[in-house]
Amino acid sequence: MYQFFNLIIRMSMKKKNVVVFIGVFLFFCSCKNSNSNNNYEFNTQTIRWRTNKDFEIRDIIKDIQYIILEETPESIFADIYKLIIKNNRIYILDIRPKALLVFEINGKFLYKIGRQGGGPGEYSNSLINFAVSENDEVIVYDHGKREMMKYDKNGKYINSIKSSFSFNDFLVLPDNQFLLSLDIYEKSNKNRKVIITDDMKKSKNSYFHYHKDYKNDKLNMVSFQPFEDKIAYMCAVNDTLFIFDNKGALEQALFFDFGNRKLPEELKNNYERVSEERRNGRFSDYIFNAPVCIKNYIIIEMFVNGKKCISVYDRTNNTLTHEILEPDKFSIYNINFPLCTVSDSLLVSYLDADTYFSVKNHFSINIEVDTHLANGGTIIILNTIK
Repeated sequence: MYQFFNLIIRMSMKKKNVVVFIGVFLFFCSCKNSNSNNNYEFNTQTIRWRTNKDFEIRDIIKDIQYIILEETPESIFADIYKLIIKNNRIYILDIRPKALLVFEINGKFLYKIGRQGGGPGEYSNSLINFAVSENDEVIVYDHGKREMMKYDKNGKYINSIKSSFSFNDFLVLPDNQFLLSLDIYEKSNKNRKVIITDDMKKSKNSYFHYHKDYKNDKLNMVSFQPFEDKIAYMCAVNDTLFIFDNKGALEQALFFDFGNRKLPEELKNNYERVSEERRNGRFSDYIFNAPVCIKNYIIIEMFVNGKKCISVYDRTNNTLTHEILEPDKFSIYNINFPLCTVSDSLLVSYLDADTYFSVKNHFSINIEVDTHLANGGTIIILNTIK
């Protein structure tokens, strides 16, 4: 795990219905909409961004709980890349040592899913994502093998599915279908961004296309964020958040209008150039990761005036706030890197030892949590949203 500032730097490098038809851009540079039927309908909404703070993040948090993750020789991990909490289990993917760990909801370590190797149920050094089905089966995606491996709720290997597609993120939909967020490595993807498939061989439906100049720099591998009975989807460094229903049908688009602070169109297809602009002191406001939606709030990791921050948009009241991720501005009410939602009111974030050492002089939690973090541990934070 990195020091706080290194983590910031790493992540910095890292209304009416309208009919949308082929060739029309949806408030959205770099994306054009397409599906197998060539047209579809959904609602659009424009969110006019501003940097004034209409409320404080602490105002939306009712309660905070902590889960101390047990540390054993088997459960040590470097970083939380993706986390899912489902049916009283915590699943953590760490892609640096390539490991998928399972904990009980109280933080007790249970087991690892699979292992690296070349045999059945073993994954290569290209493990990049996973999902948990409704019956608690764990599906792991090996990008290098183009293979999805299925394990039961006890971690026992079941079988594997070969994919014709190269993708970064995926979700399991009803009726044994999959929602895939494609990358652009393979010609078979045909520059598409999102597809639905039931056999991993053929596309049943598709949405959007990458711009012809898009450079895949491995940003934002997690682009789907399930919430309630919806799915939020957003590419890195773009201005539009799309909402699907839980069967993969597109319902709504939320366009974030940054006005004269918006990222220039020619930069949106190459994040390396965006980072270079920021290093040279030329700042724009833009969203970095797929936002997390909970209740009436959209919680966003973004850059504002060149600084990494967490922003919250209240859809009901059309109000905004943000908190810059700096040690002297940190409090226990900071939503430190939002990960996912557990229910319609529980937002999950985390605090690791390196971040804690940078901010510990500004607040104190409790002795047990303090001791765990001081000894190099990690805690999961459950924020109950009002």
